[in-house]
Formats: sequence, structure tokens, C-alpha cells
Amino acid sequence: MHVRSYLVSGLLIVAGCSQATLRSRPMDPHLVTAYEQLLSLFPEDTQGYGRERVFNTIEEQPMTYGLILSAESARVARTASPEAARRVHKAARWLIENQDSDHDGQPGWGLPQAWDAFQDGTTNPENQPYTITTALVMYGLLDSLQTNVWSSDEREEIRGLLVRVAMRWCDFWSAGYGGGFFWYSPSRDDAIFAVNSPSMFMGAIARLVREHPSAMTAEQRRLVQSRADDQARAAVATVKLSDGLPYWAYMALPNFRNSDRPNDLIHHVYTLWGLEVYRGSGGAVKLPWTRKQAARSLDRFWKDGRICAYPEPPAPSQADAAESTSATTRTSNSPAVLWSAGMLLAGYVQWGDDAGVMRSLEAIRRDYGSWPNLRLFPPERSDDTTFYPRYAAHVLIALAWQTFGPPG
Repeated sequence: MHVRSYLVSGLLIVAGCSQATLRSRPMDPHLVTAYEQLLSLFPEDTQGYGRERVFNTIEEQPMTYGLILSAESARVARTASPEAARRVHKAARWLIENQDSDHDGQPGWGLPQAWDAFQDGTTNPENQPYTITTALVMYGLLDSLQTNVWSSDEREEIRGLLVRVAMRWCDFWSAGYGGGFFWYSPSRDDAIFAVNSPSMFMGAIARLVREHPSAMTAEQRRLVQSRADDQARAAVATVKLSDGLPYWAYMALPNFRNSDRPNDLIHHVYTLWGLEVYRGSGGAVKLPWTRKQAARSLDRFWKDGRICAYPEPPAPSQADAAESTSATTRTSNSPAVLWSAGMLLAGYVQWGDDAGVMRSLEAIRRDYGSWPNLRLFPPERSDDTTFYPRYAAHVLIALAWQTFGPPG
């Protein structure tokens, strides 16, 4: 294994370890410093609070809390840091105490703002739970359970909450696409197969069944596992393999817009993240690509050394060589937003691509800095230098995995 170095804000960072050895290798002190610099922009007592880009508000965001909970669970598991232990407790308690922000008597996490998710005239109210936000919170809580920070009563409280969430979402479900899918949100107006969010949720419940089987009854385990397997079947049925590399449309066809727009970068990684967690959790459905191919699929989101929002299309076949106006062709040059760059880094870390890790970190430092005050877009796309915590938290979790290894 070759060890290489690169710079983040003048700090020499060394990488060269596969995902399998991340937990056991010596921690790079420069990488620890870079992580702590970024973490410092998320105040300990208000870790999920900050300015929002789309809504132009300052809010507490459950998604940010979930991502930080995962990141700090990795740190406390590796270092036993008292600060990390406090942050894990505070982030998890905030999520537990705000599990029903829409006051419908059921757990779930979403956006504090009203939002028309598909721009179809059906606006969800404030604090509507969403499948992707709830999945990311579940990953955070699951990661925290792999640490030693909880009492036995607290562990049972978290396990019970995770089971209630899993069972609730089993009702937000439609058969189809060769299997079935979780809705985008509990609203029937959002009963749409936007592949990334149900794939992420599938990974979370697959982990729950594998890591905490005793928290569920046999009947609950069967239902949850069957939902995960059917969701995996739908993802496999709708994948577009290009030279063996997996890609998806944002909404599987058929859909109400008859759209085959490809996943942008963040949603591509979300989709694969959930599916690879499902694979690692012993899922029964065979995925027709390898983890190495998952990592290789990320390479098409680069052009001229820059991270792009959409994948560069493969060379056209003779049959479709005349087609030059596809959504991918039109948008593949657009710079990626910060959280996409963070998920690119996270994908390379998860699937053991050291060269991709180094390349991504250097691009984030160069195009989204200065470190740690990350900006939303490279300066040629936008002059906005505002720090948006929910976007930057996607970089934080990826950097935590590379620095400390995943928890557990």
C-alpha cells in the first residue's frame, strides 16, 4: 500500500489505508486537527443550528444533528474524547426530544420549514418528517449505540425509538418496480420512488435488524427485513449499469413527470450508501456490482480536476451517438454544491479508494475553502461565502470516517 500526502490549509495529511484498516491504523495528528477545526464551527450546545440556503432562515436542523452524531460517535469510539462524548449525548438527546416536532404522536425527523418537495403544488407543513432525514438520524443513533457512552436504560430508550421508527415507515410503502419502495415522506402526495431516500432508509433498517435483533419481535424482524429486501429488489431493477458501474435516475420510471434525469452527486452517494450498508448487513438480494465498482462510479463526477454535480456521460454507443441533449450532457459541467463534495469524499472513504479520498480532500480545500470556513460553491459559481452547517456536516462525517474510522 503506497502512502501519499496532501495539504489541507497548510497541514500535511497522510493517507494510504483501506476502509478495513481505518480503525486500527495510527491516527494522523494533522487529519485530527483538520477535523477539529471544522467541528469547531458547530457549537457544542447548538450543533444543528445554522443558516439555511434554500429557505433563507436560521434553524435547528435534525439532519445536521444526525450527521454530527455519526461523526462524533466515530471520534469517541476511537479516542474516548470527553468532548466527543458530550457532543454525542447532546446531539442524541436533541433528536430524542424532537422526535415528534409535528406533534402527530409518531416519531420521525424532517425539515422545520414548509416545503413542496417535488414542486407539484403539494406543500408539506413545517416539521414534516422526510425519509432521507429520518434515515440519516437513524444512522447517527445506530452509530452512537456502537460506542460506550450510554447507560443500559439509555440504550434501551434509543433501541425502542429506532424500532418504532422502522415499524412506522413500513406503512409508508408501495409495491412496484420489481419489489417495493418507501415513500419520500409520510404524505401520500410523496408516494414517489425517488431512489436515494428509500435506499438510505433500507440500509438503516437492515443495520437495525443485524445489530439489534433482540429489540424486535420475530414478526417485526420479518416485516422489516422483507421491506429492506423488496426495496433492494426495486433498486436493482431500476439500476442503469454503464460499463458495470451503477447509476440511477433521480425518480425511477415511470414517474409523474416522465423524467429520467440522473441522480446528482449527493443522491448518487446516498443511493449507494444505503445499498452497500444493506449488502454489508447480509441482505438477501445480490447487488450486480462490487464495492470497487461503486467507488469507480464516483469517478464520472469529475471533469478537469473539478467536482461536478452530475456524472460525465460515457462514450455514446453507435445507436445513440446522435443524441446530444440528454440531461446528463446538459448538466455534467455544473460545479457540485458542498454537500455533494462531502458525499463524494464519504463514498471514497467507505469503499476504500485512497486515491479518491486524497483527490476529493484536495478539491474541497482548493475549491470550497478556505479551510475550515467552507463555502457552498466554488467562487466561479457563486460569491456567497456564508457557512451553511447542514451542507458542511456532510464533509464532517466523511472526514470523521477517514480520521477515526467508523464507530464499532
